[in-house]
Amino acid sequence: MNNSLYIEWNDPLKKVWRTVGKLSKLSDRYSFEYTKGALESEKFVPFGLMTALDTTYESEELFPLFANRLLNQSRPEYFSFLEWLNMDKDSDPLSILSVSQGVRGTDSLRVFSLPDMENGVYKSKFFVSGISHVDSAVSENFSSLKVGTPLYIMDDIQNEFPNALALRTDKPKSMIGYCPSFLSHHIKRYIGQDGVDIDITIRQVNADAPSPYKILAELYIRGLVSQNAFDFEEYETIPKENIQRVKS
Repeated sequence: MNNSLYIEWNDPLKKVWRTVGKLSKLSDRYSFEYTKGALESEKFVPFGLMTALDTTYESEELFPLFANRLLNQSRPEYFSFLEWLNMDKDSDPLSILSVSQGVRGTDSLRVFSLPDMENGVYKSKFFVSGISHVDSAVSENFSSLKVGTPLYIMDDIQNEFPNALALRTDKPKSMIGYCPSFLSHHIKRYIGQDGVDIDITIRQVNADAPSPYKILAELYIRGLVSQNAFDFEEYETIPKENIQRVKS
């Protein structure tokens, strides 16, 4: 996994997810910077004491904004949670956040990482989104969801959220949820492009998990030769005026 995560915020006016910040793990500290996506809405409010958009924030400890999105190890469901993520107890915080997306029911923020390239193939693990909206269909066909089952992409052009891509199974043909927003606009960008193959398969099925963690899938994109295939302006950090150390 790479050493950077992004945080996206749901813009209530435009009904779009905007990438507004970047977390990086350096050799001896963490670094947080706002990205250009934070400039695209007048409704965006900076996080906590990190009020200046043109500042790099550094800390020896993981910033509370992200640490509070990790399940406490004292919770009785902690090891079940790691199993849902297909991770072990030694997994580092950034790896956990990259798959869990740091979802909390109390706000409109999500954490994600961009796909990694491995042997010429871009890969990304993610949980299928929006299962609660189609929960009855998923429940009825849950027994047919197996590891390795391919998922097929449907362009949901009438969805109120731009770039929405639904996911369905083939046998039976059943919609089970959506691609998360941080992947859907990338996938849509490359669908139908000559020489590019996009495959999504089920990596793990968690029958006992709440809906956000029920179906762990994996994306494979082959045929992208560019090392900058996932560059978007909203991922670029805002030019900095200063660096501020945050006390641990």
